[in-house]
Amino acid sequence: MNKNVLVIGDVMIDEYISGAVNRLSPEAPVPVVLVQKEFSVLGGAANVANNLSALNVDCSLFGFKGKDDKALLLNSLLKEAGIQDLTFEANVSTITKTRIVAQQQQIVRIDREVTFNNPDLAVQECKKILHRYGNGIVIVSDYGKGLCSEDFLETLIQQAQILNIKVFIDPKGSNWKKYRNATLVKPNVKELADIIGFTINNEDSEIVKYGREIMNSYSIDYLLITRSEKGMTLLYKDEVLHIHSEAKDVYDVSGAGDTVIATLVLGLIEGKDIKDAVHLANVAAGIVVGKFGTAAINREELGI
Repeated sequence: MNKNVLVIGDVMIDEYISGAVNRLSPEAPVPVVLVQKEFSVLGGAANVANNLSALNVDCSLFGFKGKDDKALLLNSLLKEAGIQDLTFEANVSTITKTRIVAQQQQIVRIDREVTFNNPDLAVQECKKILHRYGNGIVIVSDYGKGLCSEDFLETLIQQAQILNIKVFIDPKGSNWKKYRNATLVKPNVKELADIIGFTINNEDSEIVKYGREIMNSYSIDYLLITRSEKGMTLLYKDEVLHIHSEAKDVYDVSGAGDTVIATLVLGLIEGKDIKDAVHLANVAAGIVVGKFGTAAINREELGI
């Protein structure tokens, strides 16, 4: 198997501004944050790549960025993390999410983004590089910001089948036609309910029933449903695997799904079968939710 993993998706920068709150503003009933620390980390699809890199997996990142100062910061963060930068410039701003934090509590989040709407450009840029990842794995990290359109993903999955590339998808939204024929899709319970069209109870029987419906409707080989405090459920062929949560203390769930799919892929490229790889991903999820903000984990933390 090609061990260089390609991550495709909506690339972001996660900014944190943290400080202390000792009073309310005289101008409005809002807290005044005395800034003590500011930093930026890779977010969105870039956080998937960052997790892979932290786990010593060779990886590349494909997605759009703007022609702005944040794009320069993105380039620097990718270089620092050892991620091959295959991002391309588009006439949009680089997606940035700024979180204001005080006393370890998020007060407000400020999003700067414009939805990408140029599937032809995305297809053109992706075709230039996809052949390098034959006989390997591509992770699609869909955050609903425009890159992962139906036209783009239909072309990607068709080309991947020709090149014997397995396509793993972290989904977003209710249009799953664009995920048809994917190798694996990893929704949470809410995302599964979004596609079904009504609320699903987080119980084994309903997860299996509706998960099977989705797999059959969209010709998906594996469905991995993350279920918060109830762990994960893997569906494939006639098999069902329920795994209990490994979480001890839940501090911040930001980016936990990114860690799960990155660790799952780590297990597979190192020769584990799908069940063992899912167990490893479940352990990783239990670790990362105990960290502050968007964070990656390493092999030492996983005990491998």
